[in-house]
Amino acid sequence: MSSRAAVAALPLNRPARILIQVRRVEAIALLIAAAYVVAAPHMHAVFALPFLAIAVLLHPRPRTLANARAAQRARLIDFLDAEARHLRQRYMEIRALPLSLSRTQAQWQIRREIAAWIVRAETRFRVFPEFQPIFAEHRRQGGIIDELDSCLQRLRELKRLVELSRELRLPI
Repeated sequence: MSSRAAVAALPLNRPARILIQVRRVEAIALLIAAAYVVAAPHMHAVFALPFLAIAVLLHPRPRTLANARAAQRARLIDFLDAEARHLRQRYMEIRALPLSLSRTQAQWQIRREIAAWIVRAETRFRVFPEFQPIFAEHRRQGGIIDELDSCLQRLRELKRLVELSRELRLPI
């Protein structure tokens, strides 16, 4: 990705975009000055190093930390969504089995797995305090499948929030 495309992908307001353009012009001017120093017969090339260093520092770069955090959030939501859907599918398959001791044991096992998944998911969202209260709002009444469905609904809402943030170029 070129620096121009990376900067264009940033969610910035107008003054920030103007500042980026000014910094880009300053960096180009410093590179031209460094080229003049190198080409001048009476100057030594070592004098161009400060110009080059300042130009590199001034050149606008994409905010990789914010982009990496957004990617981590999206991956976490996708991962938890896939796990929850898998658990829900297994729960429904076990409910479809005929009544027997093995079905009862399997139901207890899947309920324990769902309860453990909910606790793990809440723990994983502690890294993202902006999402933790939204996910923690899931319904804690009714059966375990109702709670899992509520968690799935919250994950869909979070996924939609991430998509809207990306489309509108607004930070979360």
